[in-house]
Amino acid sequence: MQAAPHAAAGGDHLVIGLVNNMSLRAMRTTERQFRDLLAAAPCRLPVRLQLFTLHDDRQLGPAQDGTREGYGSIEDLQASRLDGLIVTGMEPRAPTLPEEPAWPNLTRLIDWAAERGIATVWSCLAAHAAVLHLDGIRRVKLPRKLSGLFECALAAAGHPLASGCPTRWLCPHSRHNGLPEAGLRAAGYDIISASAEAGIDMFARDAGGARFLFCQGHPEYGPDVLMREYVRDLRRYLDGESATLPDIPAHYLDRQAEQQLRRIAREADTDTMLAATQAVARGAAFVRGWQSVASDIYGNWLAAIVARRPVMAA
Repeated sequence: MQAAPHAAAGGDHLVIGLVNNMSLRAMRTTERQFRDLLAAAPCRLPVRLQLFTLHDDRQLGPAQDGTREGYGSIEDLQASRLDGLIVTGMEPRAPTLPEEPAWPNLTRLIDWAAERGIATVWSCLAAHAAVLHLDGIRRVKLPRKLSGLFECALAAAGHPLASGCPTRWLCPHSRHNGLPEAGLRAAGYDIISASAEAGIDMFARDAGGARFLFCQGHPEYGPDVLMREYVRDLRRYLDGESATLPDIPAHYLDRQAEQQLRRIAREADTDTMLAATQAVARGAAFVRGWQSVASDIYGNWLAAIVARRPVMAA
């Protein structure tokens, strides 16, 4: 039996739940990125962020620095009055999504949001989990990790979530898997933007009367995030945790920095490679320019939530 309709938060502000599923080390950075994005997004009502995570203490480990302070559980989330929801991805830990430790909680959250008609943004792995659970669309493993800034083209100029967006923009992508466009279209998803190199960027569908927005890319990323991920992946390679030397993020660095990193990867020994890469990263110039589009997309999403509030509260 379908659950009762969700009650919106009400009042003179929006309450957006952020389900932050990143690793303990990355949780506060991810939180800050979404705070900044929502603060920059145009909205006629102020936005208050309420924090949750699907991880439990056994998965996260001891949070000695108070990183998890202020984060509620999925039970706390389901008892909350929210206007909208953002669900982050997480680093893959298992070969398939149903083997992920967070899978039971993820599917529980997907069903809850759909049944109650809560407008939700599903990011990266969370987007892959949602389309698999809702429509059986399986992600496809990529030959190598996709990392970089990729030109995305607007595929649905009239879509309300794309209002005011340019026809082309750059968006960061960082993932090991992708979704088939044909499968998404066949299941009734609206493709909002796509890249010739990176594949589908953003897409949407209605669920339970609310708009779900799915992002394979990371419009919330700050300018230096892809570089920090590259250094992290390089460290894992040098520590033997990964068998593959990571690729330098594509279309992202100034020419001099990219040439330096290629020379380090080709010539440096394992004892000096990490330090040399970190030195280049500190002085590198990063390509920017996606933040304004990201704020427009999220502004359109927030505007749709505001427009639905009288209906949700009825």
